[in-house]
Amino acid sequence: MDRFLRAHFRHWPENNAVSSVYGGSMLDMDRIYLWSWDTRPFPEFPLKGDVWGDTPN
Repeated sequence: MDRFLRAHFRHWPENNAVSSVYGGSMLDMDRIYLWSWDTRPFPEFPLKGDVWGDTPN
């Protein structure tokens, strides 16, 4: 996850488009929050409904 986050925080400041509606960056880098992280292994996760109860989602 650390590499994923570092890659995003390095990429977006230079590649963040400016909105033609409000003139600001499309992504507000000061308001990026980590809500949850799903570490279940794909493709095994959706195939094992007996292990994970939320596979229909």
